[in-house]
Amino acid sequence: MAKVVVGGLLVRDTLANLPPIPAAIWIGGALAIVGLRSIRVLRFRFRLRRAGPAPAEVERMVRHAAKRIGLTNLPQILMIPDRISP
Repeated sequence: MAKVVVGGLLVRDTLANLPPIPAAIWIGGALAIVGLRSIRVLRFRFRLRRAGPAPAEVERMVRHAAKRIGLTNLPQILMIPDRISP
């Protein structure tokens, strides 16, 4: 346990000795992250607009899974022609 505390203090002291990051760099990084996230959201929304009804076999599988977990209302099932992560 003592090694963990000493290691934590060493990290804290090392970070405290770093020079401060200028505000322009910090703001630029924050804007870059917001920009990338916005682009990804817009691309995802564009893909959702092209979604169509799922095949009957997929609807059957979802209906079965929903019944097993006790859902009373089925979620809307749409499919898109692209490969994306869930």
